[in-house]
Amino acid sequence: MYNWTDSPSIVSRDRILFLDPHKEWSLGGNLYDFVETSGDEIMKNHMAAFQDVIKYPKQRLNGTVIRIPLRTAAQAIKSQISTRETTVPDLKKVLQSFASEFKDNGLLFMKSVEKLEITANEISISIEIIDGDAVRS
Repeated sequence: MYNWTDSPSIVSRDRILFLDPHKEWSLGGNLYDFVETSGDEIMKNHMAAFQDVIKYPKQRLNGTVIRIPLRTAAQAIKSQISTRETTVPDLKKVLQSFASEFKDNGLLFMKSVEKLEITANEISISIEIIDGDAVRS
């Protein structure tokens, strides 16, 4: 994911983790209880980035969401990870390749994954297991 971003974040259950590899505002990343702090204005702002996939940010999430904001040209200039901007055409090419490989081979850990959705501006890929119980057995 660090090929594309300098600041990923992960939401799972009632926690949100902001990774900060440049240690600009933390010691590398902070973990918060977003349900407990849902009334806090700063947390509301952070959770707004997830509003398309998390409909009720005041409730525990039954799943995991990983947010990978693309590295902008301005971020690339100062990044210690990569000096390369990530563009939508770059992402589109990678997602098309992923979809093609997935179609042929699937994922090894698919028994644990019931839905995979990747969205970026005009690009959207959604793969969902129809009968999860049958796949797990």
